Amino acid sequence: MPAFRASFTVNADLLTERMSQYARLAQSDKSKSEIIRDQLKLMLRAVIDLTPFDSLAQGRAVVHRDLDRAVKPYGGEDGSFSKIKSEGLRERLVAYLRGRQYDKIKDVFNHLNAKGGYYAGWKFEDFSPSLHHLWQNRRGRVETEKRVLTPQVQEWKAYLEQLQGAVGRARGGWTKSAQSVGLSLPQWVTRHSEGGAVEALISPGVVQFTFINRAVFIPDYREKVELALAGREKAMANDLRRMYAGLSTHAGFGR
Repeated sequence: MPAFRASFTVNADLLTERMSQYARLAQSDKSKSEIIRDQLKLMLRAVIDLTPFDSLAQGRAVVHRDLDRAVKPYGGEDGSFSKIKSEGLRERLVAYLRGRQYDKIKDVFNHLNAKGGYYAGWKFEDFSPSLHHLWQNRRGRVETEKRVLTPQVQEWKAYLEQLQGAVGRARGGWTKSAQSVGLSLPQWVTRHSEGGAVEALISPGVVQFTFINRAVFIPDYREKVELALAGREKAMANDLRRMYAGLSTHAGFGR
């Protein structure tokens, strides 16, 4: 399941109205525009926090795990064939691997499996990214071990490096939006800024904003964004209730 681009629109009218109300009532030295920008920053922070991954290390580990579940390099990632007990056979397999003699490696694999070897019952396939895509669920994850091996260790490692190099693309699509409201993001995220755009007009009388992230397709993305919008709107509604209560008490209505 390769990543693909997608777009959607959510209605943020209620959040926009809350921000306008908040700016009118907030007792602050900041301008109304600055207050609204601060609220947009908090809202966008919530959206980004719901976008994978939480860290570069986490993302690299997740894609490594998923690829390894879908297809493993026969001989291990170091190509040492450490699970082979015979030292002579290990040396021969390492030589085959260095010489890219994959048919000979497959012959050894079939011979060992016929005798009930360590990987008995596993499939042996030439490497292709399709071996990974085949098992990805709608979230892009590989949930269980698929018991597939490949002799092309270098090709497997190169593909893993490609996957790990893309970690941060999902969050990176929010980079331009974040910059527009003064929100800082780490470099492993901002290096993938090409997937986003922003249109924002914030003034005392006008609040219009469009934050765009088309970096990759993420299932349930709309729900994630709507959840973040609702959370910020709720927080502002609570603040507004406290503000109104304070104003009412001050005016003598709370006695």
